[in-house]
Amino acid sequence: MGSGGMNSQLKDFAKDSFPNSKTDLFSIYIERCLDLTLTTGEVGMVTPFVWMFIGTYERLRNRVLNEHTLTSLIQLEYNAFAPACIPVCAFTIKNNNISNFTGSYIRLSEFKGHENQPIKTLEAIKSQSCGWFHKSKPINFNKIPSSPIVYWFSDRMLEVYSKGDFVKDKSNSSEGVKTGENERFLRTWQEISLSKFAVPSSCELGEKKWFPHHKGGFYRRWYGNLEFVINWELDGKEIKDSKNSGLQGKMHYFNEGITWSKLSSTYFGVRYLPKGVLFDSGSPACFPENIDVLNKYLGFFQSKVASYLISATNPTLNIQVGNVANLPFISDVLDVDDISDYLTKVHKKDWDSYERSWSFARDNLIEQTQLNKEENKLINIYEQLVLKNEALVDKCQSKESLNNQNHINAYGLTNVISPDVPKEQVTLTCNPVFRYGKKIQMSY
Repeated sequence: MGSGGMNSQLKDFAKDSFPNSKTDLFSIYIERCLDLTLTTGEVGMVTPFVWMFIGTYERLRNRVLNEHTLTSLIQLEYNAFAPACIPVCAFTIKNNNISNFTGSYIRLSEFKGHENQPIKTLEAIKSQSCGWFHKSKPINFNKIPSSPIVYWFSDRMLEVYSKGDFVKDKSNSSEGVKTGENERFLRTWQEISLSKFAVPSSCELGEKKWFPHHKGGFYRRWYGNLEFVINWELDGKEIKDSKNSGLQGKMHYFNEGITWSKLSSTYFGVRYLPKGVLFDSGSPACFPENIDVLNKYLGFFQSKVASYLISATNPTLNIQVGNVANLPFISDVLDVDDISDYLTKVHKKDWDSYERSWSFARDNLIEQTQLNKEENKLINIYEQLVLKNEALVDKCQSKESLNNQNHINAYGLTNVISPDVPKEQVTLTCNPVFRYGKKIQMSY
């Protein structure tokens, strides 16, 4: 039972008696059993595995790692037990702290279904070179902010974290505006009068009511998802007066930055946040202190390295501000500025080439017609546009793969992550396998 399901009496008891583990009854139970165990004793349990990663269990992790000894753990996948569709872990904890102890861990994240996981567990015990058996010292987890139990991290990765250069050191990350009443305060930009719209590219803002607002949206990288506007008339007076609203990160409103969708069921995709655009509680944003290095942050966030680190330290669907702020950041990665600049500009042009954009000027097919004035057959012009788009997608795919490779080299993850980017993950609207799905057979 989580704290949201507790009545006031139980919630008060948890807060007063178990401040380190008050979030859930299962975490309270872990602490209680440790309290009841002899100093030389050992505890074995099966619980949800969220305590290994989530920030709300950080104090519990600190106790386990610093006052006791995590001796072994098996991280199971969803449906490890047929009736229960939750991810769990089985572990043992010695009740005393053994300095420099090396624990044994089995990671079953690649093996779905309750019928596979017992088999793969026994295989790992019999053959520790199987690839999903790991050895690690629990004390190493303290090198990582919030001390997640990332037992599969290499020595090189732990070294990167140990240097202490994190995203949060030279940038600020925050959630944005929570209106509490989106149906009242938000619109798509096509719904409003343009005379009352403070378009970012306009120098004549005047007495405007509606301002650009990034709300999150579907998986798209580098630039886009700018579809909503927010009622920010008189510096947001109506929203500020609403009892349901919440305003975070106010110092960064309308500044350049990098934003992402907080709820993500696929990949970690970030986008450039232009100047003059507000950001939402559902689309947190990061603002480098030095705007000149924004492309370095953007390129890192878009790399597979960042996705790998986020999924390792937070295997949930919610990408929180802290998950991004606590990423280790290496600033001198090869070519990152040029790659980020190119891909952002290409994705902006792609976004603006469709009528969903408030900066839309002309359809791609019309533009191609203007470039081929001597051609009088529409089918030929269309085929030329298709070839042009295919070449652009291929170039972006190559640039993204290079960005991955350069970050993989810098972080020492050569044998862990592949730099390759599937074509369906090149998030240009002119890319049919992204727009329609790779199973769609396109004919031109």
